[in-house]
Amino acid sequence: MRKFIPAGLAFLVLIAISVATFSLLRQPVALVEGDAWDFRLRPEEMPTGWTLDGQSVQLPHNLGAAQLGTDGAAVFSNVRQIYSARYTPPPDSAYAEFTLEVLIYNAVADAQAALEVESPGENWERIEGPTVGEQTVIWHYRDPAPVVDQNLYRVDFRYLNAIGSVTMFGQTAAVPNADEALAYARRISAKMQTAPVPAPLQRLHSRQLPDPRPLLLLSELPQLDPTLGDRWEVNPQALGAWTENEDFNAEGRAVLEQLGRITGYQLYLIKPLSAEELAQNPEAAYAVFQQVSVYGLAENAPRGLAAMIGLPGAPESPQPPAVGERARLWSTLLRRRDTNATIAITEINFVVDRYVATLQVQTAALPADADQNAALNANQQRAIAWAQVLAEKLRTVKP
Repeated sequence: MRKFIPAGLAFLVLIAISVATFSLLRQPVALVEGDAWDFRLRPEEMPTGWTLDGQSVQLPHNLGAAQLGTDGAAVFSNVRQIYSARYTPPPDSAYAEFTLEVLIYNAVADAQAALEVESPGENWERIEGPTVGEQTVIWHYRDPAPVVDQNLYRVDFRYLNAIGSVTMFGQTAAVPNADEALAYARRISAKMQTAPVPAPLQRLHSRQLPDPRPLLLLSELPQLDPTLGDRWEVNPQALGAWTENEDFNAEGRAVLEQLGRITGYQLYLIKPLSAEELAQNPEAAYAVFQQVSVYGLAENAPRGLAAMIGLPGAPESPQPPAVGERARLWSTLLRRRDTNATIAITEINFVVDRYVATLQVQTAALPADADQNAALNANQQRAIAWAQVLAEKLRTVKP
């Protein structure tokens, strides 16, 4: 028997479906899942004449227990990333500097606890003011022996598991109160609330696929690299980023879309070493590039691997290493055009299930009297060993 729904009831059913769908789309976000630097203020967002004087990213292994002390250990407990930036005003400005910091924690409770125990130190006083995000603390520095008429304000705020901190320093005429610092804090908080989860990650979530960022080699590097391995940090000149198909040229994009590549993520790490440390460890790894591309179907990933270019100008190895299900390798001594120095560099691309990954490892400039072929061989073996660890991480999380 055919059943008919009365028009009025059908209309109510449609409303109920629409409301349910809207509710699903507007589910509250549980965590801020973007990278800390996603919420930074770009130079073009600062007033005319201000410049980005420097930026950095710290990972958990960069935060040595000895340098933190008890208070620092409490503030940075379970922190995932710390992004810092410093901006300087134009010459002869009444401002001195502006700084910001964004910290991403593993959980909301971790961020709450950190903000509650954080204190800038002696001579800082808490003052009343409006709330930014979900929780705010405003600080004012009271100079016990002021030499010039100036002010320093700091605004710490939290949204879910993310904490932002901004400081504004300058002459009292330019910085009479915390209002300007609060305005910048609101900008950063708005970024967190507008896009707490990157669009590529949302697509992966919708397919119940994992975030590729934790699959990269980060916390493992200090153990894998016996030569000052705890120094590895995110390259401040090439911050980690999602790689969408539209980021490639027209030909590459067509191939990737045909193969059903969903998205990818890349991260460039460097190990800053002094001249003395480089002299003592001439063949040490100096830079690591990693990327993971996620394909909709595992059967298309090998074709994605076949489309990889590798190191331009370097010969591809006819005997690739046993990494993942299939791998390709390029390794060469490369003379840098800018310094005329020679480095050893190795790149391995490989497939694990629906993932195509890249691991590229390079040395710093090799000494003139170094056995360059030996350095290249050592770098290649290191890259293979690290790529095998990366492949194992990908293998353990495949859906």
